[in-house]
Amino acid sequence: MISMNGASLKNTEGDKQDKRSQPINDAPKSDVSSKVPTHQRNKKSKHSYFEGIADMLRGGMDNLAHAINRLSTMAPISESEICQMIKEMNLESHMNSKAHIFICQDVNMCLTLMGCPQEERKSNLLTMMLAHDYV
Repeated sequence: MISMNGASLKNTEGDKQDKRSQPINDAPKSDVSSKVPTHQRNKKSKHSYFEGIADMLRGGMDNLAHAINRLSTMAPISESEICQMIKEMNLESHMNSKAHIFICQDVNMCLTLMGCPQEERKSNLLTMMLAHDYV
């Protein structure tokens, strides 16, 4: 019996020692997450997930819009092709550079000229240049 009591005393003292070695934390523990129902936490998690996806989509749409804007300001043909088109119109030599600059500055003017039959391009170009005080 004595050995059992000795063993139990030894164990009890060991338990007391373990309790003393652990730090005592008197700070109140936050139980906010336990007060918020699980379905609301899931709802917030889903909301933030969808917000992230929405931000990615917004960024992609912005990139697409910038690309469209950049492409819409570019001429549908190269400047050397514009130069060749002007030469085919047989303008007076001093008008070639003015016509080239005029067409290259405005994509819509270039599209308008390209849409005209070749025999009407010269008169249409001169009309557009006069309308914009470019002659």
